[in-house]
Amino acid sequence: MAGQKRGTPSLPPPIRLDLSDLDARLMQLVQQLAPSAEQRARQQQAWAAVQGLLQALWPQAGVHLFGSAANELDIGGSNDLDVCLELEGVEETKEARGEIISQLGEQLEQAGMLNVFAIPRARMPVVKFEHPETGYQVDITVNNRLAVVNTKLLRDYAAIDPRLRSLVLLVKHWAKRRRCNDAYVGTLSSYAYVLMCISHLQARSPPVLPVLQEMEPTHRRTIGNWCCGFCDDTSALAGFGRGNGESVAALLACFFYYWAHQHDFRRGVVTVRQSSAMTKAMKGWTTRVGLERHLFCIEDPFELSHDLGRTVHAEGCDKLRHEFRRAWDVLRHAGSSSQALQELLAEAPAPPPAPPSAGGGAGQAGTPRARAAAAAVGRDGQQPGTPGGDSAGGGAGQAGTPRARAAAAAAVGRDGQQPGTPGGDSAGEAVLAALDLGADFGNEGGAGQAGTPRARAAAAAAAAGRDGQQLGTPGGDSAGEAVLAALDLGAGFGNGV
Repeated sequence: MAGQKRGTPSLPPPIRLDLSDLDARLMQLVQQLAPSAEQRARQQQAWAAVQGLLQALWPQAGVHLFGSAANELDIGGSNDLDVCLELEGVEETKEARGEIISQLGEQLEQAGMLNVFAIPRARMPVVKFEHPETGYQVDITVNNRLAVVNTKLLRDYAAIDPRLRSLVLLVKHWAKRRRCNDAYVGTLSSYAYVLMCISHLQARSPPVLPVLQEMEPTHRRTIGNWCCGFCDDTSALAGFGRGNGESVAALLACFFYYWAHQHDFRRGVVTVRQSSAMTKAMKGWTTRVGLERHLFCIEDPFELSHDLGRTVHAEGCDKLRHEFRRAWDVLRHAGSSSQALQELLAEAPAPPPAPPSAGGGAGQAGTPRARAAAAAVGRDGQQPGTPGGDSAGGGAGQAGTPRARAAAAAAVGRDGQQPGTPGGDSAGEAVLAALDLGADFGNEGGAGQAGTPRARAAAAAAAAGRDGQQLGTPGGDSAGEAVLAALDLGAGFGNGV
């Protein structure tokens, strides 16, 4: 497999549908999913206000929008903005960034922003607030440069061929309806789906998209240990995919067929940075490490040690494979385009509620307060900053939002208590250590690398305690993965695609 060129077949086995009719219906749906002109105007109003405020506070700073609002791969209804404040001369440590975030939080309150909530102790410190005139929820991080360059890469790919944006919006919408866009509980983030779509279009024959990182770089940047060079001359690449005449309907059908029947889950890795096939063995992703199972591997294009699918557990992988097979079967056997869309996008039933936790016990956060704190960091089914996801903001006391969950987590950390455990500040320490383990905010919806063994153990202990189960049991492992996934995605602290 290594060294072989990636590729997918032209069109899978024959389907009964009139693809031209299906394509027309899909393009109508894409128009409905896209943000309206009014929403784009409000988005620009909020962005201009935040940008102006930050530049007034730090005249020499760079202020960058990143995430789905910046690469225009967002779905209407999202009201989140992810912003990077780029400051020169700041020590690249969590502590230095945290000091700036704390200072910025005070300044934002003075400037009249609503529901300001600074989280200086997260691995990538962040301040969250609401812009009063537009209601947009804004997350600001400091020197979050990988997120910015990732956004640019995705935006450049989308500029080369419009079929990418259409495919991304449809796949995101499908994943939301089928409840398989929840990296918190073992499936995939929206960012992962975007990379899957790019890889799919690169692998068509002839290709719809080039591999920008294999071309002579016209955009060069080094961020930490990562070289972020690629060709960004999108005007020269306009029309690259003209030789491939496949419609969005055909590309969507092929996408589902590939993931239903052709992807090598045992050995394969999704990549967008090279045209040759990549294997788990090449990445060293062949065995489980802690809660990182590497069952569904997707390589980040710049932070090469990061597997976007590392929190997909066995049940989540089975769910994903089932949904891909179901989607392909619907498209293959439906008698009409309207029937196909109705069945393809039928909302999956909600999962049953989790059983109540067992109480107390050394090393377990079994009481209602501790369970609430654990639940605070991992219950939303969406990655904030993505279409259909929960708002990354909301009031600090607004139940169900990432801001409320973060406030609960921070409260536990401040109180320093783990009910049911003698002597301990373990619960608060677990949550905050897990935050240290959590999102790097450097890769738009991705996670940084795992923290110290102590932080990992703390996160796992908090997770297992929530369900009253020990690690090494199905319940304990599942709970650990849920919390680790939530924290790897920053518990909603500003990642967005």
